[in-house]
Amino acid sequence: MGSFLEPRPGFEPGTYGSADHRYVTGMESESIEELNRLKSDDLIKNDPALSFLVDMLLRDESFHHAVLRQVYTALIKNITLSEQEIWDAVWRDAVYHGTPGG
Repeated sequence: MGSFLEPRPGFEPGTYGSADHRYVTGMESESIEELNRLKSDDLIKNDPALSFLVDMLLRDESFHHAVLRQVYTALIKNITLSEQEIWDAVWRDAVYHGTPGG
């Protein structure tokens, strides 16, 4: 994964959808995992300043992760159709469900 500052390959400015959300939250999840690993490191544990810094970064990343989940649920999920939803809309009531002759 790249930096938060680097656009995701194939990302078009002005667009944001489920794939972008998964990409960003995946990066945040990796950051949270890495910060948890750092938090258990003896060097970090024994340095109050580093321990404080890692705790604050972990708190901040966890907060952003929760906010993005809420944004996704409130905004993106409600206006984005999944592949399954599109399939259901097109084929659910079709006699042969999209296959020739059933």
